[in-house]
Amino acid sequence: MPKKESLPPGIHEVSRETIPVQEEFISPEATPSKDENDCPCARCGKPREDWDGPGLEKDDRFYCSEECAEGRG
Repeated sequence: MPKKESLPPGIHEVSRETIPVQEEFISPEATPSKDENDCPCARCGKPREDWDGPGLEKDDRFYCSEECAEGRG
């Protein structure tokens, strides 16, 4: 550890002994966020497993086709 006098002005020694560290825990009843594979089409609601291809992402939403993404489906 550097000596106090060797630290630049305005900087002080910080250690785990002087400042407690808060540990964060996930509660056991927490549920994981949704997987994108579980999300249906944002326009028509078709389940992901029924899509003909990989779909299309537009404006942070997933669509089953280009037609749905453009609002034509």
